[in-house]
Amino acid sequence: MRERKTALLVGTTGVVGSACLNLLLKSDFDNRVTILTRREINFSAPSPQLNQQVIDFTRIGDYQHLIQADHIYCTLSTTMKIAKTKENFYQVDFNYPLEIAKIGLQNSAKHYLVVTSMGANSKSSIFYRRVKGEGRSTP
Repeated sequence: MRERKTALLVGTTGVVGSACLNLLLKSDFDNRVTILTRREINFSAPSPQLNQQVIDFTRIGDYQHLIQADHIYCTLSTTMKIAKTKENFYQVDFNYPLEIAKIGLQNSAKHYLVVTSMGANSKSSIFYRRVKGEGRSTP
């Protein structure tokens, strides 16, 4: 019998994040799925394998104990309309995923996957694509 793993999903309310969550909950690969969210999500049919943790991403360092899993999936993202400034956008789309990756590595995560964007390019003149590209090229 194959050893079952744990998963951590950060960014569950968007299209990609909610699709990833559905796949993880249907999978027999992960026996526990923890999600980190900025606000509570009410599920019509909650899964017993789901562990929801509401956190303040501006204080991500306070939640290091929650950033532990065999596999970490980060689909965290915002829009300029929501972020209002380039600095806020950069914080959500670059800094938070990077901090989560660093903490996950310190906590012995085996895999980290971050979803960026089609057209992501760290040399792009388009701010959105450049930030997403910087995230892709960070070691």
